[in-house]
Amino acid sequence: EPSALPGPIPGGTPGPQVPPSPSQSLSSVPALSLPVPPSVSISLVPSSSQPGPGRLLCSVLDFYPAPIQVRWFQGQQELSEHVVATEVVPNGDWSYQLLVLLETPPGAGSPTAARWSTAAWSTP
Repeated sequence: EPSALPGPIPGGTPGPQVPPSPSQSLSSVPALSLPVPPSVSISLVPSSSQPGPGRLLCSVLDFYPAPIQVRWFQGQQELSEHVVATEVVPNGDWSYQLLVLLETPPGAGSPTAARWSTAAWSTP
């Protein structure tokens, strides 16, 4: 007769479950119970295909958990056109990264900010 799997621990509270990567064992999984804010940088990426200021790249790195939103603003106006983003990518150490590119059309001026937000954190 097959043995029964153990049931839930009485009085225990379930937490978020994140499966380990194949290269990690359960004993090496860090206890990430608090959100970690991202490291954010903005850089100018020259465009060889169009005249003008080029493209702005917002690198959002080393954050946890994965759900995050990044938006470009010029003053108080959100810039939703000409925005290209990668998927949120795991780093392999239980943190994540995201790249968001703004194709700046000629004559549009420079955006003043890239703002990010999560359920626990946000930029001013």
